[in-house]
Amino acid sequence: IEKITSDENWLDDVRQKAKQNSISLDSMLIADAEYILRTDHPEIAEKAIRYYNATKKIMQNDSLRRKVKNLQQRYYLNREEAIELLAEKMAEIRE
Repeated sequence: IEKITSDENWLDDVRQKAKQNSISLDSMLIADAEYILRTDHPEIAEKAIRYYNATKKIMQNDSLRRKVKNLQQRYYLNREEAIELLAEKMAEIRE
C-alpha cells in the first residue's frame, strides 16, 4: 500500500479503478496490494495478508489496544513495536 501511494501515477490508476468499481480508494488499495503480493511474492502473501488483517483488527478493537498498551509498558516498546509484536502473534508468522 505504501509503495502504491508513493507513486502518483500508480495511485491515479488505483483511484480510477476504485471509481469504475464503485468502491472506496482504501478498498481498491488493499485489493491491488493483495494482488501484487499473491502474484509477485506468493511465498509470503498469505502471511503478509494475515499480518495486515491482524494490525487492522488491533486498531479497531478496544481490548486489543489495551493489550498493546500493556506490551508497551511491560517490555518498554513504542506503540508501533507493540502493535507489530501482537499482530505477529495473532497472525502466527513468527519464524
